[in-house]
This record gives sequence, C-alpha cells and structure tokens, in this order.
Amino acid sequence: MKILFVVNDVGFIDPISVALLSGVARDLGHERYLCILRQQDLTEQVERIKPNVIAYSLNSCDATEVFNAHSKIKGSAFSIMGGSHPTLYPETLKDSGADAYCVGEGEQAFSDVLRAIEQGKPIDDIPNIHTLNKQNEPRNLMNLDDVPFPDRDLVLGNTHMGKFPRKTFLTSRGCPHRCTYCFNSALREIYKGKGKWVRRFSVDRVIKEIQDVKSKYSLSFVKFDDDNFAIKPDKWLEEFVVRYKKEIGLPFNCLIRLESATDDMLSLLKEAGCYSITTSVDSANQRIRETILHRDSRMNNSDIVDAMQRVKSHGINLFVNYITAIPTAIESDELNTVRLSKAGSVVYSNYTALVPFKGTEIWCYCKEHNLYNNEDIPKSLIQPSAIKGFTVRQNRIQRNVLLLGAYNYLIPNILLNRFIELLKNLPVSRASAVMYSVLKSWLIGSKIYHNDTSLIEQLKVTIKATRSDLRQL
Repeated sequence: MKILFVVNDVGFIDPISVALLSGVARDLGHERYLCILRQQDLTEQVERIKPNVIAYSLNSCDATEVFNAHSKIKGSAFSIMGGSHPTLYPETLKDSGADAYCVGEGEQAFSDVLRAIEQGKPIDDIPNIHTLNKQNEPRNLMNLDDVPFPDRDLVLGNTHMGKFPRKTFLTSRGCPHRCTYCFNSALREIYKGKGKWVRRFSVDRVIKEIQDVKSKYSLSFVKFDDDNFAIKPDKWLEEFVVRYKKEIGLPFNCLIRLESATDDMLSLLKEAGCYSITTSVDSANQRIRETILHRDSRMNNSDIVDAMQRVKSHGINLFVNYITAIPTAIESDELNTVRLSKAGSVVYSNYTALVPFKGTEIWCYCKEHNLYNNEDIPKSLIQPSAIKGFTVRQNRIQRNVLLLGAYNYLIPNILLNRFIELLKNLPVSRASAVMYSVLKSWLIGSKIYHNDTSLIEQLKVTIKATRSDLRQL
C-alpha cells in the first residue's frame, strides 16, 4: 500500500513521531510519502500519489489548518490522525473529518490498522483507536527497544532538514514529574495501570540511530529532545557518556531539571560533550511553582541561582524556560524572571504564555476559577495570553517580558533596573516581535545549539525562523 504522511510544517526539529510511524510502515513493506501542508498542496499530492492511507500527525496549535486541508480531500483514502491533539481532544474526531484517531502511543496501533486495511478488515476494535463507532482503551506501554527503528529518511531525505547540521533524537519516553501544565501529566492518566511510564531506549539503540543519521546526512550538533534526559548519574548515563564520546563525539544539548544539576551530573554530561542544557523554572515565585504548577521541587530562588551558576562553572550554556500569565501571578513575578536569569548567567531565557491544554491539571484549575474559555483550542504558545483576570497593564508587561525578556543577556548589570522599567512601560509593537525572533535565532543558533553553518546559511535560518515566529505571534 501507499502511505502518505502529512504534517503541518517542518521547522528545525524534525518530527520524530512521523519517522517512527514510517518505520512501522517500512517494516510492513509499504511505500511511504511525505506532505508538508505549508509547503505543498495536499490535494495535488493526493492526486499524484493516490495513497491508500493518509496519516496525519498534529498538535492542537495545528489542528485548524490540518482539518481545513483534510476537508478538501476527505474520502479519497482512509485517513487517520495521531499526536497530542487527538489524544487530548478525542471528541474532535467528527469535526476533523478523519476516519479514525489514534490516542496515545501509536506504533502498535498503526501497525494493526495497516494490517486490517490491507486485509479488508474493520478497525473498530483496535486498542488506542477511536472511530465514530467505538472508542478503545490504550494497550499496555511497550518496551522502547521493541519500537521499530525510525525511518528518518522520510523527513531528512525530503526536506531542508537533511542538510541542516542539527538533528533531534529521543533516548526516553515519559517524565516522572507531574507539572500541572504539561501534556505528560494528562497522558500519564490515560496510561494509568498500563505499565512503566518512564522508559529508556538502550544506549546501543540510541548510538545506532545517531550513527545511521550521521552516515547519511549533515550532522554537527545533536539535540536530545527528551522531557528529562537524566535525573541522576546511573549505569545508563555512565554507559552513554563512554560510548557517545567515543562513537559519536559531537556537541549536544539536553534537558534536565536544575535539582539534578549536581557537580557529578554536570561532570558526566560535560565529559560526553554537552554544550548546553535546557531547563524550566517557569516562575520566579516559589509559591506559584509549588502550589499552582506542582513542580515538586523545594528549590528557592537562591538555590535556583546557585544551580544556574553551577552549570556555567562546568562550561555549559543554559537555556531556561519561563511561563507568563500564570494564575495568581502579579507583575513583579513576571519581571523577576529577568532578574533571576541575570543572576544565574542564563544565556537564553525563553518565554511562553500559559496555555491550558484540555485534560491537564491547570486546565481544570482555570475551568474551576472561570479563567479560560475551555472550549478554545490553542493556536500558539507565544500569542497574547487568553487567561482572564489580569489588568491591561499586567497583560502589557506579560507581553513585553515574553518578547524582550531574553535581552537581559545583553544588558549590563548596571542597566538592569532601567531595562525592567522599560518592560513595564514600553507599548507592545510589531518591532518587539521582530526583535524577539532575531535575538532568539542568533542566541539559540550560536550559544545553545552552535550550528556549524556559513553566514549565508545562518541568515537563511534566521529569516525562516522569523517568518515562523511572526506567523505564531
């Protein structure tokens, strides 16, 4: 059969979920094709390829665009949608126009669906699959080394990502923490009682996947996109450090929590080649971190600054995520994130506005307190906040912090208070959005991911990233 995989866009993080599902189709002997909606006309691709199955991967921010595109080719082939949106919003199946949703992890379910279609059998009873006739419970979680080897060629061989020097990899699934805003917390409830939630690929599997990509495509920097790359030094990490350093030998970025940033942990990561670390602080207010976001960390701001400086002392650059417009936050909470990053020598401070995705604890909190239109499907994490209860002044400060807060990296300490006063009073403008995107592209490209590209290529990346940001802003 011919399988057409559809994604809304491909930026600078290649969609690994599509590669994994394409690996399933490859192992079953099917032809695989890719359509990127913002670059190709879906109707033309369907007419040219004449697929038997159209498989969409989508998040909630892409849902409207994907649904609209699908409406034009509905009925031309069996259609199935998977990803975070079908998982969190399964009730939107009818609106989507698709024949089925895959809820949760999709490798085994997709394999069963393809076999059923090829044999002319119904799919209504397949675990993880929702149809208009029946909604099935997810199956037990699988051992990750049993997941088919990803078909990275589908995306890397058919997009700009093949020549882009940074590639993304996963070493695990699941997160042990229960932050109220996170998709993981909602997904974890779906799989309650169905197996071990936090799982790792073997070091051997991870190394082989990186080697496979490295042998075929440009690769000078590795981004590990795990929710939590490592919690503490253990046998897996020790084996990884030795083998990665010897067999891959490329700088990398990974995500860890600051409470895990001990000298022992950082020494191991640095030895392996860690160039930068991504982490989340979310709020400069400890009460909000603990009672609203449930970050299950007892670190106060002094502890956080110490951990940030510890990362720097090991020669590793730091990327920190913050969230604006959290319920009960006041203007000083937003502005103090800038002070916190400056005190911790953070290289890039990344901000998003709080978006309560359905099924998360923060969504329930906002619903209970009438702070959010719970029927809305989020369109972007960097648009103005939709959370109610803030004044016009607070909304302006939230927006200015989101767009310009990262400039604290360039501001001398002696001018920090003046910079914060500017964030309080500056009118929000289109210029701020452009400034946000340009600084983000430069700092991430040079200080966080260290892309090995020419000046012209860097300029192309900046223009592409700016266009994407402005579309979302």
